[in-house]
Amino acid sequence: AIGPGGFVLQHEPLRNTFGPTGERFWDAVALGEYNDDIHGLDGCRYPGYLNHSSVGSKPFYIPLRALVVGNTSNLLAAGKTMAQSFWANANTRLHPSEWTTGVAAGGA
Repeated sequence: AIGPGGFVLQHEPLRNTFGPTGERFWDAVALGEYNDDIHGLDGCRYPGYLNHSSVGSKPFYIPLRALVVGNTSNLLAAGKTMAQSFWANANTRLHPSEWTTGVAAGGA
C-alpha cells in the first residue's frame, strides 16, 4: 500500500533517532519493538544499505498514515500490507507490530 500523499514508512524514523525510542509521529496509533529481521535469499543481492549490522531494537511508533491506503475512503491496511519500505518492514512484519496496527485499524 501507499499512504496519503505518497507516504511510505521508512526505516530511519523507526530506529535511527537519538533517544530511547524511534521518532514520535504526530499521528502515532501503534507501537512496535523488534530488531531488523532480514534473511538472505539464494541468488538475490540486497542493496548496500541493508548491511545486516543491526544495533539492537528500541520501541518505535507507527503512524496512522502508514495504515491509510492512498486517498481511498473507509479502507485501512495493517500488518505486512501497510505503506512501508522493505527495510521498515524488517521491523514491523512480526506479530506484535502486526497486532498493534490491526487493533489501531479496528479502533479507527
